[in-house]
Amino acid sequence: MIDLCNEFTSRGFDVTLIYGKLHVRSEGLKEGINTRKIIAYNKKNILWRLLTWSAAFCQIVFLLNFSFRSAHVMLVSNPPLNMLVPCFSRLKNYSFYVFDVFPNAFKDFGYINGNSFFYRIWAKIQHISFKKARAIYTLTEGMKMALSEYVDNDKIKIVPIWTDNNFLKPITKENNFFIKENKLENFFLVVYSGNLGIANDLKMVIDAISKLNNPNICLVIIGRGNSREKLKTYCQSKEGLVFKFLDWQTPEMMKYSFASADLAIVNLGNMASKIGIPSKLFNFLSVGTPILSITEKGNDLANLIEKYNIGKAFGKDEELEIVYFIDSLFNNKTLQDTYSKNSLKASLDFTKSNLNKIII
Repeated sequence: MIDLCNEFTSRGFDVTLIYGKLHVRSEGLKEGINTRKIIAYNKKNILWRLLTWSAAFCQIVFLLNFSFRSAHVMLVSNPPLNMLVPCFSRLKNYSFYVFDVFPNAFKDFGYINGNSFFYRIWAKIQHISFKKARAIYTLTEGMKMALSEYVDNDKIKIVPIWTDNNFLKPITKENNFFIKENKLENFFLVVYSGNLGIANDLKMVIDAISKLNNPNICLVIIGRGNSREKLKTYCQSKEGLVFKFLDWQTPEMMKYSFASADLAIVNLGNMASKIGIPSKLFNFLSVGTPILSITEKGNDLANLIEKYNIGKAFGKDEELEIVYFIDSLFNNKTLQDTYSKNSLKASLDFTKSNLNKIII
């Protein structure tokens, strides 16, 4: 969002960012950008998510109705209720940037039934909102296909997400503060960083590393979510598994935690295969990390991994192949270097230059 605001400012627009929480990496907001603070997103549990989404929606509608009615508004899909804002405000000039496809995500994850009154009303209102939008931007072909349920394909433009190659870059183990702080110097690190929810089943990777029974391989799981304690208990039940659970890292430490990985886990369950792509993937590209993914074959994530040859994507029935893949990387430095170089090369296709595709 900082990059978006800075880009629009550089084009001569008077920009205001409405936000809940601002995470600054290498570049902050440019001078002259106004901000309006609203309630921050709370991921503690489903109830808190719904409460903060709803409160943010009300605050946003109020601000747009009374302070920004004549502005062009770029609505992003966080909070999800932003997709409905135009039908509850007097906006006449707006666009969408969709990072996650709602309400499809709620249906695919089993939160609501696709035939329910709530889902059908949301879909109807969203159809109206999208029809009146100047443009709709999203990240991938799969997401464009999902959004075509609500609006004509011609209105949907693909603008791939970007990473920050100035902030995120390869760091040697000898100079990596994250590795030193957590005493991980002597391990081949398989790293997962992100939410630990229902879409992120890591048990196949845990089982695979356990079967290798290699004391030099350490599984590092960074993040929080509903599945954290269950995953920790599951790890403790596996003999021969070396693992470490860590909390979310600060923005400054994050560049070291991402760069620590010898192999990164980027999962996208079958339920989410057409409605999003993990942004963490592009962060791992910047630091030159090989990728291991458990996801549906042929989706956007699997296709990207194959296109750039940055690792391997596996299906739910390929645990032995995962075991072989991790073992091959551990024992073959040349293979690891090949994937690493390909990741760095791929990162050059996902830079801030993608912002040039957004026209308002």
